[in-house]
Amino acid sequence: MQKIFLLLGACTIITAAQAQHTFSTIIKEAGSNAPVTSATILLKSKQVATVSDSNGYAVLKNIPGGKQTIVISRVGYETKQVHFNFPLSDTSPIVILLKVLEDDLEEVVIQSTRTSRTIKNTPTRVETIDGEELDEKNNMRPANVSMLLHESTGMQVQQTSATSGNASIRVQGLDGRYTQLLKDGYPNFGNFASGLSVLEIPPLDLKQVEVIKGPASTLYGGGAIAGVVNFISKLPQEKFEGDMIFNQSHIGQTNLGAYFSQKKNKLGYTILGSLNFQKAYDVDKDEFSEIPKSNNFTIAPVLFYYPNASTSIKLGNSFTRGTNTGGDMVVIKSGANANHVYFEENKTTRNTSTLELDKKWGTAMSLKLKQSLAIFDRHITIPNYNFSGTSTNSFTDLSLSANRQKHFIIGGINIVFDKFKQENSSSLNAQSFTAGVYLQDTWDVTDAIKIESGVRIDNVQYKNINYNKNQTFVLPRASVLFRDQQQNKFEGRCRIRL
Repeated sequence: MQKIFLLLGACTIITAAQAQHTFSTIIKEAGSNAPVTSATILLKSKQVATVSDSNGYAVLKNIPGGKQTIVISRVGYETKQVHFNFPLSDTSPIVILLKVLEDDLEEVVIQSTRTSRTIKNTPTRVETIDGEELDEKNNMRPANVSMLLHESTGMQVQQTSATSGNASIRVQGLDGRYTQLLKDGYPNFGNFASGLSVLEIPPLDLKQVEVIKGPASTLYGGGAIAGVVNFISKLPQEKFEGDMIFNQSHIGQTNLGAYFSQKKNKLGYTILGSLNFQKAYDVDKDEFSEIPKSNNFTIAPVLFYYPNASTSIKLGNSFTRGTNTGGDMVVIKSGANANHVYFEENKTTRNTSTLELDKKWGTAMSLKLKQSLAIFDRHITIPNYNFSGTSTNSFTDLSLSANRQKHFIIGGINIVFDKFKQENSSSLNAQSFTAGVYLQDTWDVTDAIKIESGVRIDNVQYKNINYNKNQTFVLPRASVLFRDQQQNKFEGRCRIRL
């Protein structure tokens, strides 16, 4: 009789262990306590799942007895695991809170407006090219930045010479001379450099490209009437960064490039090297080059010094040398003869030195000094004619910015000196000296309305062998941003130009 009781007790224990249980829950969002619909509630041991309804309620059935793990997941929320020992003593619905996933994508902070704001909060119309798009365009054309700007609306990269490959950037239909090209805020491209500047900027070290479409004369002067294209370089980080590229094209182009950077304690560095070769290429077989024969070399080291957390000093130098030869394919390959004579050869040497000091006082105020000296030497040769000269450009900018609750104010002085000296002649020698002051205020009227206004006064003295002139220019500008904060259905910008 005792054995029978023992057998019945064992059967009772086994039956209880194999009993199937249920789990009821209400899924809510942490913080707001709003119900989370369509959340998946999964029994990890048996891969049995259910989904929460519009009230966040769900019931999971057929759960074996004992310790079980239940996984709750939903797109946009952190996945959560909970552990229970079944059967539960309390069968009422258990409230489980899910945390909202924070957006992993960093907001793009623009530098060209000098306000350190995101694009959404900037009245000025600014577009950026960064991340994957930069990598894609770099792989397509590693030699220069012309490919980066091809697909931007309202902007056209126009080839101005079939022989030299010169390119001009037109913004909103205006001529290329009204578009200011910047590298890290330094306007060292233009004048005698003409459209060759676009072909001499390698993209490997770029963090992002910022395009201001419309006048930006307050901060950058009369050369930015159509807009500004600012190429922003990467900064060194604590982790070593290295990037190398090798490209070989079927049209005879070979590209070698390398970029390295690192920050350690108070010192940091970046170094960019680029070597590009291109054979002359005749696309339509008319014995005239559509792509010139070229070779180009660039080396650009930059040294960073951080004496303390609020101060940084940057010293850099960029050296570029290149040759572009286009025209008759026979002349390019084997020289001129009686039937084939036309060619154009451009030999250029550019050296740019930059110094930048940045001092911050918390988030309330900052002082920035920028100084650059650029020397550009160019030789142009066509049949029976040679032209050569050297352009020297000095750029100095001292600015002070202040953040005052709803106002971000920046003001400064700017001095630019340009001098061109022609070799073997003085007929085209010229120089200009521009001294300017500027003031800009970005006013957050409300969360939905932001106004950016400013004025610049430039005094320009320029002279050559024929005349000497002095003029003063007043360049005002205003831009307004209105955005519907609640519905995000409307966003508009208005610019006033004078």
